[in-house]
Amino acid sequence: MLHIVRQSPFQKDISQELAILLGPEDTVLLIDDGIYFLQSLHWQILVNKAANILVVKEHTQARGIASNDDIEFISLESVAEHLLTANNTLTWQ
Repeated sequence: MLHIVRQSPFQKDISQELAILLGPEDTVLLIDDGIYFLQSLHWQILVNKAANILVVKEHTQARGIASNDDIEFISLESVAEHLLTANNTLTWQ
């Protein structure tokens, strides 16, 4: 499953629900304000539970968040490809 996280963890804490629903084969896609997970204490939940974490590079740049070599950045254009290839999606907003 592809979990699309658009919401900041500082706006509403969705980390408990994510921890319950994330499976070991799931991918998390951080877009919009969801990229603030990179700066939150809840980041480790995603790292521990998800098989893959993707972050839209343009959204981190727009918010002034520094890149990290351990993070898989994707372009905004490639988001559609991930959406089309996912069996199921769940959007957190």
